[in-house]
Amino acid sequence: MEVGGLPADAAAELLRSVAATPLELAAVDRVVADTGRNPLALVDIGSHYTAQQLAARAYLPAPIAVGRQVQDRCLHRVRRLPPEVREFALLVAADVSGDRSRVAQGLTRPASTLRRPNRRWNRMS
Repeated sequence: MEVGGLPADAAAELLRSVAATPLELAAVDRVVADTGRNPLALVDIGSHYTAQQLAARAYLPAPIAVGRQVQDRCLHRVRRLPPEVREFALLVAADVSGDRSRVAQGLTRPASTLRRPNRRWNRMS
């Protein structure tokens, strides 16, 4: 399944809705472009940077860095979740089939019966 970004107008509206103060049009356009209209990145940037910081970055040649910063903040949030919620999120993220019944099956089986990744894979990463 491929998940794309929001339509440009919806992305701009989302960014404006999470920003604490009104944003300059140039800043909105730049953030929307630099994030690929990704909702998670838009919310993260809109709530993390001030309007002044975004306005200043709008005219810089380098894009606003979103990848690693969003990843770090998300990881911080996930680490604060209860262990069973983290396990569920990992199970859903690991399933590439899109088959909800497989995910549900994984939830009903004791952890000891779930297949472990083979050792070769662990050495490769």
